[in-house]
Amino acid sequence: MQKRMEVSFPGNKRVDCHWGGLTVGTDQLKRNGGDETAPQPFDLFFAAIATCAGISALDFLQTRDLPTVGLRLVLTAELNKEVKRYDKVHIEITPPPELDRKWYDEMQFEAADCTVKRHIMNPPQFETSIA
Repeated sequence: MQKRMEVSFPGNKRVDCHWGGLTVGTDQLKRNGGDETAPQPFDLFFAAIATCAGISALDFLQTRDLPTVGLRLVLTAELNKEVKRYDKVHIEITPPPELDRKWYDEMQFEAADCTVKRHIMNPPQFETSIA
């Protein structure tokens, strides 16, 4: 199975990605010549990690008919200014207050094993070509 996405350039520094009837827009900060109308592409990278961990934690709870109200997840990325690279990503999960502590380790494992993170840890091959 292939995933196909097409990119369009609607103006200024906007770059949008389209697939399956959906569109995700990106833009740049004003200091980089953009209009700040959408997230920057690299912000979507972190959003993909955070939401992947989030859906994994939510699915864990929902498939066991456990409480989900109050579930919270925060991703923090630390920039190493010397190498201009984020070298640490921390995901903190706040479980629902009613959740029995006996579920914490399993929920943490599921969130940490999300598909996006697995692709980062074992990356695909990347190719770029000119049509």
